[in-house]
Amino acid sequence: MQCINEMSHMGKFHHSQTSDFNYEGVFLGFTTLDGYKLKYVRLSTSEGDRIIKIPKEQRLELYRSLKPGDLIQCTGEQKLNLATGESKFKAYSILKTFAETVPQVQERAEVIHLSERSVQKQQVKLAAKPLVNILVCQKSDCVKRGSSEVCNALLGALEEQDLAGYVKVKSTGCLKHCKSGPHLVVMPDKSRYSKVKSW
Repeated sequence: MQCINEMSHMGKFHHSQTSDFNYEGVFLGFTTLDGYKLKYVRLSTSEGDRIIKIPKEQRLELYRSLKPGDLIQCTGEQKLNLATGESKFKAYSILKTFAETVPQVQERAEVIHLSERSVQKQQVKLAAKPLVNILVCQKSDCVKRGSSEVCNALLGALEEQDLAGYVKVKSTGCLKHCKSGPHLVVMPDKSRYSKVKSW
């Protein structure tokens, strides 16, 4: 069930519509959309499956108490992108409505849950072991030429692009090219770059 309270937000490059939702359904498992943190629940409703963002203050409680097959009620806000037709759901509250599981969906819920846990483990391994390391010389000559600013610029760009879990920036000793600094090396392929600018 969805209660619509229409509000349109118009920006220079987008047009979206916001409405309230109130869904009751079967909890299928926790899931992730943007990395490796379990910030969402997958809910089976009469209108189809929904992926709903969990309120931050409820995450720990729900991780401990919910199991696939539980009946839950989710209320919150839906944002519809009118250009793409894509909807995003953000809950204000998620509550269990019945203590027992629903047998007819238990098997499906467990299959989805196990599949997503496998994907999440792979994502955690990737985040734990960065694919790329960028070594930036921090000897005095390179520092005078702006290596610290280069480090900060790289870190900011990686955070902005959500790549900090895959690429690490590391300060290092002399790379023997300080006269053409700032100097950096990209591992594991050992590509070298000199006179790097922070802008």
